[in-house]
Amino acid sequence: TTPHCFWAASLLKWKGLERFVDALRIAHQTEPVFSTICYIKPKQINLAISMAPIPIPFTKWHHDPDNFDQLRSQCNIFISTSTKEPFGLSILESLAAGMCVIIPQDGSYWDEALTDKVNCLKYPEGDNATLSRLILQLHHEPQLLSAIQSQAYIFSHQYRAEHTYNNIVHAVTAETNHTQPSSALDHAKKDV
Repeated sequence: TTPHCFWAASLLKWKGLERFVDALRIAHQTEPVFSTICYIKPKQINLAISMAPIPIPFTKWHHDPDNFDQLRSQCNIFISTSTKEPFGLSILESLAAGMCVIIPQDGSYWDEALTDKVNCLKYPEGDNATLSRLILQLHHEPQLLSAIQSQAYIFSHQYRAEHTYNNIVHAVTAETNHTQPSSALDHAKKDV
C-alpha cells in the first residue's frame, strides 16, 4: 500500500498545520508524499488561526467534510502537529483505524501513553525536518509502516477509558463519600 498521510484538526495555530505543510515541502524535495488534509475553521474566536487551503503538490484539502471517515480510511499515516494536546481523540480514532500515528515528543498524554517505534513514531516537538524524515522513512520501509499499524490497532483495542481511569474514579468517589456531611435524614435514621 502506498503511504498516504492524513492531517485533521481545526485551523487554530496551536494545532500546527504550518508544521505539517513545512514537513511536506521538505519531503517533496526528495519525492512525492500524498496527503489529505481535513480542517474546520473556528468561528467567533480571538485566537490566531492558520490559512487554508495552501497550494502544495500531492495534497487534497477538505473543509469540514461529510465523508470524513471515508477520507481517513484512504490513508494509513496520521500526523499530529498539535502542541501539548491534552488528550487528542483524533489520535485514538486513528489508532483504532489501524493507522501509523506520528506524534510530537512533548510530554502530552499520547507522548506518555505510546511507545516510539512500537505503536507510533515520535519526532521532537517543532522539528519539521525530523517529521519529514519520518514520513519518508515510512515510504521506504513498508514493513515498519505495517508493523506500527498493527501495534497501533492492538493498542487501541486494549484501551478502555473506564479501565484507564478506574482508580481515579474510585478514589474521587471514596473521597466524596467520605467528606460529605451527613444529612438530617441520616441522623434521624441513626436515632431510631
